[in-house]
Amino acid sequence: MSDDIVILVHHKTMIMTTAAQTFNILYIQEDKTWLSTLNFYEEEIHQMEHLLSQVLPNHIDSQEFIAWTKYFQEQFEKQVENINSIKKAINQHIDLQIYENQFQDILQEKEQPSNHLHIRTQVFTFEKLFLALKHEFYNFLGKYFT
Repeated sequence: MSDDIVILVHHKTMIMTTAAQTFNILYIQEDKTWLSTLNFYEEEIHQMEHLLSQVLPNHIDSQEFIAWTKYFQEQFEKQVENINSIKKAINQHIDLQIYENQFQDILQEKEQPSNHLHIRTQVFTFEKLFLALKHEFYNFLGKYFT
């Protein structure tokens, strides 16, 4: 990466920065988008858990329904754990990007983009698995509401 000076215009303020700092800023912006997305998914999980708890009393005699309920409760718990793990990695990544921007002149080694790409892969994989679980959950509930 070159140390060429880049001029960013952010909220009507010109900031002079190096190319490395520009990438760090872009990484932080993407990280913050991911955090918002993960928070949204976590809220969706809580809504699905609530919906499941509302439907359960109507089907307490169905062993199949109870088995599926346990399955979904376990899956929701795992997904919240995954969200928390990814959010922790993102927050650490943001802290590192801020640190690198502040001390860029004295740092010999910078974080490699591969760490950011690894987090991106984690987020995209989580989204794919979560959306499949969500689809499976609503298909399951559809059987009991039709």
